Amino acid sequence: MNRIFLALALLLSCLSERTHAQTEEVPKSLDEQIALVRKLRPALKILHIAAHPDDENTRLISWLSKGESVEVAYLSLTRGDGGQNLIGPELGYDLGVIRSFELAEARKIDGGVQFFTRAIDFGYSKNPEESLEYWGKDSVLSDVVRVIRTFKPDFIITRFPTDGRGGHGHHTASALLAEEAFDLASNPDAFPEQLVGLSPHSATGLYWNNSPWWDKTLAEQAKSRPNEVLELEVGTFDPLSGRSCNELASMSRSMHKSQGFGIPLTRGAMKEYLIFKKGKQEFRNALERSQTSLTSDRMLVDLERSVRLGQTENALKLVFEIKAQLPPELRYRADLLAAGICGLYTELSCESSEVVWGEKAKFTMTAMLRQKIDLQLETVQLLGKSTNPNQMLEANQTWTDTLRMAVNGELNSPSWLEMPDGRLFRRPATTRVRAIDPASVQAVFRFRYGLEVFEIHSPAVYRWTDRVEGERSKPLAVTPAATLSFDRSFVYSGGQEVELPIEVLCRSASFHGNLRFKVPEGWSVNPAFVPVDSDRAGSIQRFTIRLKPLAGVASSDAGAELTAFWDPTGDKVLSESSIDYPHIPFQYIFRPARLGLRSFELETCKGTVGYVEGAGDEVAEALGLLGFRVEVLTDEQLAQADLSQFSAIVAGIRAYNTRDALVENESRLMEYVRNGGTYLVQYNTNGSDLKQAKIGPEASMSIGRDRVSVETATPRLVDPRHPFLNQPNAIGSLDFENWVQERGLYFASEWDRDYQALISWQDPGEPPRLGGLLLRPYGKGVFVYTGISFFRQLPEGVPGACRLMANLLCSEL
Repeated sequence: MNRIFLALALLLSCLSERTHAQTEEVPKSLDEQIALVRKLRPALKILHIAAHPDDENTRLISWLSKGESVEVAYLSLTRGDGGQNLIGPELGYDLGVIRSFELAEARKIDGGVQFFTRAIDFGYSKNPEESLEYWGKDSVLSDVVRVIRTFKPDFIITRFPTDGRGGHGHHTASALLAEEAFDLASNPDAFPEQLVGLSPHSATGLYWNNSPWWDKTLAEQAKSRPNEVLELEVGTFDPLSGRSCNELASMSRSMHKSQGFGIPLTRGAMKEYLIFKKGKQEFRNALERSQTSLTSDRMLVDLERSVRLGQTENALKLVFEIKAQLPPELRYRADLLAAGICGLYTELSCESSEVVWGEKAKFTMTAMLRQKIDLQLETVQLLGKSTNPNQMLEANQTWTDTLRMAVNGELNSPSWLEMPDGRLFRRPATTRVRAIDPASVQAVFRFRYGLEVFEIHSPAVYRWTDRVEGERSKPLAVTPAATLSFDRSFVYSGGQEVELPIEVLCRSASFHGNLRFKVPEGWSVNPAFVPVDSDRAGSIQRFTIRLKPLAGVASSDAGAELTAFWDPTGDKVLSESSIDYPHIPFQYIFRPARLGLRSFELETCKGTVGYVEGAGDEVAEALGLLGFRVEVLTDEQLAQADLSQFSAIVAGIRAYNTRDALVENESRLMEYVRNGGTYLVQYNTNGSDLKQAKIGPEASMSIGRDRVSVETATPRLVDPRHPFLNQPNAIGSLDFENWVQERGLYFASEWDRDYQALISWQDPGEPPRLGGLLLRPYGKGVFVYTGISFFRQLPEGVPGACRLMANLLCSEL
């Protein structure tokens, strides 16, 4: 498999970025064609910069792109890997995949282009210094400069201020980096390695997209200082889409579903404000000149008229005249427009939805001309091979050809996940700022119209017919020959031998390999070697291996892991997961098959834990791996079951944001506590979707926004002798080592005198935070609220967090 990744790296290094083409397709309707006409020669280009997916101002992007026909791009420093997920259990890198595709879908609606840097979102940061130190300032700064030199904007607009009012340290860092990159991008001595293929670029001006949320006096400032504070009306109507720019912005914003950002469609007047920061105060004049160019560029005006009137041959003539004058990175747009004007349909379909890398598959290439013009299909290139039809296409007649050939495209997996190092995604320079990978396999159709040629790229798809939905399609997936899966997120051993079931899915019709397992010093694995033999595609082979720490209870090193590889090649075996939500494309994720090994002292208790799932986490599964018996509770069980059968009930993250049944059955849950039960509520957000303002016995506690974001923050045990810190596990300082991303979030802000705070901790320069772990005796039982990020720690098997959670579920007052 290492050879595969080497081949992929070489392939990627040879690809042009074509970043503008990420969300653009052949325009099908007349309105889509006219919109593309106006983007052939953009008179103005604007780069919008912020920190995360969902930070962008979709109102500004939609208005600039759709209302003003400006070329606009959004640069997000990160892919949102460190956030929370409202629609499923994916966190970390997998969440970053979801949010990357959500951004791509949002740009399809608002018309923008998407870029990223290599920075990995490591969660909430309270100041920019921490963020820049973590990523390595020069690395991320170089990526921002690269985007400027690639996109070549006339103006740069930041979303956040540099003074910290944006809250999140990543937000402030994005503004600081933008200001510095604005100066450096034009300097040939800055990051000179980029000047192979790129050139220095000087943007005209830098502005900050301020908001009345920060400053209520903006309207007055715009009147008194109109050159420095620009007031823009962004609620204009876009006749090509039939919607106002505000409606398009709302639709774009609502694509951020994993963050729960669905909003109603907004219509009517809306103001946005730009504050001049650097360069020249030329934004308003440049915007006016851009609008003038749309009506003064005679070729574009004539082309739009010809497209509207259906004058196909004249429109094509003008397209190719304009194409000859375009910079190379924009000529693909002329090709897309030419195909749209011709009514061209091209397709590359495969006989199956998945193809094993290196194996042969049957592909069908299809082209259809739906206008009566003289158009020749010259060649079709696929996977390094070329067919040469050299055939004039007849109107409404289908040309097809088939090829059976070995597939050597990229694996169908996000390339930025191949080599993350925890701080930056390590990517080749040519693909460093690209948002979404191109299709693994695609055909390049080359057409000739008179003396002019143009190309259309068609990604490989699999098509089928559903009796209800009709014709359906999905992108072709290129997969490994075999993948390995575990039934858990980590292995826990309290010094005893543990059996680990594994499955190997063989996608190849004939696969023979030797599977070997490597464990760190201090662990044994038996057997260490397993032969895998399959003569049938899709077969699953199941094995059980046994793992044991050699010295009884091993150290609590959170980095110990088992790794699988193919012997004797040494290539790492890949595991497989998938992202499947209706609002984004289906996506496989292939990564090296690794599994954390954890061995530490842990005492648990008997009984069954009832788990109320919230927005999605893997805490229930982790509790099962630690030896707890867990039952996931339905709404019906919350309303009708005998809750006394549970030794403890745990509410998952954001359960009070997502589960009406918790509020409807609050009295039953409090009665359960009064009768001797333990009810533990994990963090909830205190936004508008919080279903009740106060929770706990007698509505005695409110949720705030305090958090401790530094995962190494020193804890202070308020009462070290408290039973919950000693039974059944004695909690000490070592239990707070090797935590991931943060200590906790959305701590309680107010609580009555009956609560007891167990832990105090704080971020640098801040006062102690006591609301991260509170308990309130109530009747014979206890209510617990915790903002501690158990949802991150437990699935990683962090020893101290596991021991602390066991105490919260097992201790008695």
